Amino acid sequence: MKLHTKLFLSFTIVIILMALFQSLFIQNRVENNFGRYLDKNLNDSIELMKEKIVDYYKVTGTLEGIEKEIFPYSDLWKQGRRRMQGIESGRVEIFVTNAEQLVVASSTGLEIGKSAENLNGFKELIYADGEKIGEIIVQKNNLGFIDVEKQFIRSSNLAVIISGLLAAITAVGISIFISKKMVKPLNQLMKGIEKIIQGERNVRLHIDSRDEFSELGEAFNKMLEKLNKNEQIRKNLVLDVAHELRTPLAILQGKLESIQEGAIKADEKTILELSDEVYRLNRLVNDLQQLSLAEAGELPLHKRATDINELIKRICGNFQGLAEEKGISIEFKEPSVSIVAVLDPDRMTEVLVNLIGNALKWTPPSGKVTITAEKEKGMAKIAVSDTGPGIKKEHLEFIFDRFFKADKSRKREDAGTGLGLSIAKGFVEAHGGTIQAESEEGKGTTLTIMIPTEGASSSTF
Repeated sequence: MKLHTKLFLSFTIVIILMALFQSLFIQNRVENNFGRYLDKNLNDSIELMKEKIVDYYKVTGTLEGIEKEIFPYSDLWKQGRRRMQGIESGRVEIFVTNAEQLVVASSTGLEIGKSAENLNGFKELIYADGEKIGEIIVQKNNLGFIDVEKQFIRSSNLAVIISGLLAAITAVGISIFISKKMVKPLNQLMKGIEKIIQGERNVRLHIDSRDEFSELGEAFNKMLEKLNKNEQIRKNLVLDVAHELRTPLAILQGKLESIQEGAIKADEKTILELSDEVYRLNRLVNDLQQLSLAEAGELPLHKRATDINELIKRICGNFQGLAEEKGISIEFKEPSVSIVAVLDPDRMTEVLVNLIGNALKWTPPSGKVTITAEKEKGMAKIAVSDTGPGIKKEHLEFIFDRFFKADKSRKREDAGTGLGLSIAKGFVEAHGGTIQAESEEGKGTTLTIMIPTEGASSSTF
């Protein structure tokens, strides 16, 4: 069963039940209120009857003959016939007694002259000038409503039913419209998914609403953009990996074939060259594996409280010999306070080795590489700056991409795998941090890392 049908049936069932409950409730209220209305009219009639009886007694000094005054030839009967419907129908019987408890009048014409001792019902005493002159006894026989009253109630109930049906029909029509409108965005989404299954990638949803469906459409479009981007990255990765593997494999194949054919000797130099190519292949595969783990959020981290200053000093010390050999000055501007962060020191060492090594690679002789560290809003901020040639503006946003090489003219042995900054970015983000680059051609480059320090304490050392 489709969602449109489910929504329609759900709305319809709810509407019908509401109309039914409303009709039953109104019917019950009408009958109860109408019954109270009749009771009030009866009470008013009894009061009028008492006044008539008292007036009659004051004139005649007796209640004999009162029946003709109130049943049925009195002004009360003539003017208030509708108010006495209960009396006329026999649903209510009224007896009037004198002071001696003898019935002197009744609405049925029966029991006159008999004792009222055995009559049960509501009794209303009648006084004239403070003297009890008799009683009015009211008996209700629970015969239900009479025809006129039933007709009134039926008319009221019919009006309620008709209005309920009209409201239900209108509501059902509205439910059809609403259910179609609610399902329309889902149908658009299904069509979009079907197009994707068929291989289309330029699908976009345009949902004209300001509710969750609009947000769903936007999320769907963002998902498609992400999928397209990831697909392009995958294609580029395959091409880049194939390109990076092709050269060392071709070298290995060529040299091995030459050895087999006797063109070159398998001497120490040749074996070392082959070993270098195997090393490059192994390094490339290992880098790709580490990067894939980082991007998938599955990189194993062995975190512990680490002194950032000590970590940087140790790494700078390891690079000191290389820097002096190239005629480059390397300086760590150590802060006056200790900076402690909970991180994997091995992974972070690899990040900083990548950044500092990159800076030394691009900095010319007599240049300078500067490393700074500071604490900023619960984060450890580490910056690696160089005085190299800088990065072109159009290349800056791609430097963290896999296999990106700003200088295509560099030799293979100098250029590396092109994965160093990608791995650094993956490792930093695995720690919940960020890395960004700032550069200006001719003035150098600065790479800045932000790592959370919350939860770290120097007391853990």
